[in-house]
Amino acid sequence: MERNSVSFSEHAMRPYFTKLMIALFVYELTFQFGAGFVSLLGTDLFRNMYFAMILSGVTALLFAFLILGFQAHPVPLERFRIRTIVYYSFLFYGVQLLTMILDFPIEGILKAMGFSLEAAREAASGGDVGDIWQWVYSILMAPLFEELLFRGLFFGYLRRYGRLFAILMSALFFALMHANVFQFFLALFLGIVLADIRDRYGIHCSILLHLINNLFAILANHFSEEGFLSILYPLILLIGAVVLIVSLVRSFAPFLRELKAEQSFHCCISRFFTTIPVDLMILVFLGLAALNLN
Repeated sequence: MERNSVSFSEHAMRPYFTKLMIALFVYELTFQFGAGFVSLLGTDLFRNMYFAMILSGVTALLFAFLILGFQAHPVPLERFRIRTIVYYSFLFYGVQLLTMILDFPIEGILKAMGFSLEAAREAASGGDVGDIWQWVYSILMAPLFEELLFRGLFFGYLRRYGRLFAILMSALFFALMHANVFQFFLALFLGIVLADIRDRYGIHCSILLHLINNLFAILANHFSEEGFLSILYPLILLIGAVVLIVSLVRSFAPFLRELKAEQSFHCCISRFFTTIPVDLMILVFLGLAALNLN
């Protein structure tokens, strides 16, 4: 859809945003309760939490596609190279270090308020690495589901209202969907980067980099204190921090120019956050995150 055919009126935008929230709610409902239903089917395979999540994720994504339909997107113009993979991999580690710093005071405040963060920390760590289905889900299927939902449907659905608007809103709900205080900032920043990758290079590239990120994250969470990795991991974080700082400095001026050029940005933000179903979905995700604080 061309930009000049898009209506930015309140009456046109709110139903559009509402439909998006309905699809997201159906996805989340199907994913959460579908996994529980699958686990009741009897066999040990179906009772495996990660296998059940794979089946429920496929079903949930199908429902979301049926509601929103296929989202056409301009053909990416930039070429995806090996050095691009290396660059973004280090950038992800820089983001990880940044979010570790941001999470530290938040964890202290929540503990001082009497919250136990064990459930949230366990969920953020990736679970039991001895389960083969955990590897299949976390490294392969979760990136596939999340990219198709947030960078495919969600980002593609909002892209007609502006690139920055679509990037930031898809990243925000990607972070909220994790419903975990330890994953919010990481998912938010990664969501911004992955949406930019999707827009520049194509969704197959964002899926690949998301997969690589999850693989590295699981290895780091469970094996970074063992042997050679105990030396290599801090070094990778340091290099990632340098890459992140350089990237932020280089991207700042282009970001301001793009924000100025995207004249509909503030209007879309206002319409989006004053759409009641949007606010309700935010409250749902915040409620799920609160359950992990216990």
